[in-house]
Amino acid sequence: MVKVGNVKITAVVEAGLGGVIQELIPKATPEAIKEIAWLYPHHADENGQLKAQVQTFLVEAGDQKIVIDPGVGNGRRRPEFPTLTNLQTSFIVRLSQTFKPGDVDFVICTHLHCDHVGWNTTLVDGKWMPTFPNAEYIFCEDEFNYWNSRPTKELPDDRAGFDESVLPVCDAGLSRLVPSNHKLLKEISLIPTPGHTPGHVGVIIESAGQRAVIVGDAVHHPCQIAHPDWSTVDTNSERANLTRRQLLEQFADTGTLLIGAHFARPEASRLERDGLGFKLT
Repeated sequence: MVKVGNVKITAVVEAGLGGVIQELIPKATPEAIKEIAWLYPHHADENGQLKAQVQTFLVEAGDQKIVIDPGVGNGRRRPEFPTLTNLQTSFIVRLSQTFKPGDVDFVICTHLHCDHVGWNTTLVDGKWMPTFPNAEYIFCEDEFNYWNSRPTKELPDDRAGFDESVLPVCDAGLSRLVPSNHKLLKEISLIPTPGHTPGHVGVIIESAGQRAVIVGDAVHHPCQIAHPDWSTVDTNSERANLTRRQLLEQFADTGTLLIGAHFARPEASRLERDGLGFKLT
């Protein structure tokens, strides 16, 4: 658990993802990773293999309970990501140790890829139903409209995730479309971080003079902090690289905690400048 002023952030890990992330960042070869000494031991092993995971963040701000990026979900058919296919985890049980699904006030998705929306819904009698029935699901309007257009250039797994885990909560009347700079609560606001997807957003958490930013997939892995130009699978890689550089420039050496959706423990670290790049401390 991480505290930002009076706000508590708890990470609930769903599945390992290191091998998948390494495949998605072509320049992150074992040889190149071993040259970034500060990645070891938390974010890479001694052989240059990346460590990463799928995780969800549970945020408690006053009496408000917020779920950010609710993972993959159980029983999903994801043929392009075999390690995420037909998961059967105790995720909801572990989430419920922090707060019950029925007590959640808001769900925020940084973007609408299948590994960030899955637990929005649960299969009940053959139908995808909202997992958090009393929550308001917050989606960036640009992001929602992009996926609602059924973009054929995107992966079928992600299009399926939209159909299974986004549209059902809209049909249930639980969704709200917001601009990419939306302020949800006095402690919680969105920041536009486009590129990985068109309407990708980060989440800024500010309380009692302290600040953290949950970056979603604007930074898949800390190796991209050392090398902001290391692209992954993006809708617009040039824009994603520019966004990542701008994000790092904005928050480096400010005391802000950087929190990555796929970062291994510690998932929250300080960001500092390191020559022409950056590093976590």
